Amino acid sequence: MNLNAIHHIAIIVSDYAASRAFYVDKLGFPVLRENYRPEKRDRKLDLKVNNDTELEIFAPENPPKRPSYPEACASRSSPLSALPVSPSALIPSQESG
Repeated sequence: MNLNAIHHIAIIVSDYAASRAFYVDKLGFPVLRENYRPEKRDRKLDLKVNNDTELEIFAPENPPKRPSYPEACASRSSPLSALPVSPSALIPSQESG
């Protein structure tokens, strides 16, 4: 197998508005598509990372609880490379609520 690109990375979020503000307004990812999917009862936001990769942000009406114990089976990190991000970009603004 010769993996040469990652097509997309899916992220499930519990607060669509806060997540959209973070990824679009704070980090500057351009929006490719934004949809409400009534059959799945969720919102889906597709963001452009580069010419090969997208972030898929899913916001279900009732998101699953994240296990918080060390033995839980779940992804805890994404091994991605990025340019340095200003620490202030990671702090929620008081404007968002």
